[in-house]
Order: sequence, then C-alpha cells, then structure tokens
Amino acid sequence: KKKRGSALHCCVPQCNNDSRYNSSLSFHRFPKKDEQLRANWIVKIRRDIGENFKLTEGTRVCSAHFVDEDFLPPDRAGRRNFKKDSVPSVFNWPARTTQRRKITQTDESDVEPEQPEAPSQL
Repeated sequence: KKKRGSALHCCVPQCNNDSRYNSSLSFHRFPKKDEQLRANWIVKIRRDIGENFKLTEGTRVCSAHFVDEDFLPPDRAGRRNFKKDSVPSVFNWPARTTQRRKITQTDESDVEPEQPEAPSQL
C-alpha cells in the first residue's frame, strides 16, 4: 500500500487547488533532470526562486495549468505523465497583470520649449 502524506497544494500564484478538495486534479513535481525545462516552468508560473519561493519535494503544479495535449495517455495505474517538454500554460491571471506596460516619464529635454509668437517668415 502506498502511504498517503499530507495534502498537496498548487504553488501557482492565485491558484488555491488542494488535493483534499479536488480529487480530479493531479499534482506534478517540477522537472529535476532538465534544468532548462525547470526554469521554463518557474518563468511560466511567474515565480522567482528566493526567500518567498523554494523548490522542495512538496512543490507542485496542479493539472489545471496544463492542456490535455501535455499529457501521455494514463498508465495502467491511472497516472498521468507528461510528454517531454510540457510546460504549464493555463492561468487565470487578472487582466491587468497579463502584460506589463512600460511607463515612460516625459523628460523636459524631449519637449520643445514654447517659443513666443514670432511673425511668420513666409
């Protein structure tokens, strides 16, 4: 028998999926061997490794963030494994954070100084 540990939680920001409340979801570890693929996952889920986010054995991304095409057919035990190079791509980010606008500040030197009205030289 497989020993059942504590509940699994999705590490994607703003995702509250938890294995205790949704048994239809699967929870997936980050790629271990392929460093570039692991880095792609981290970028896609908008996390930065650091004080507030560390990859551990328990760090998981739930299946809600993958499309069906990312998975191989279930194995005999019913497990859903990934195709090579699958990355999370389904997110419910608020619209305002989907694309960050670059804010430019108007520099005085970019604006032509106002000239006093001069008679036309036509």
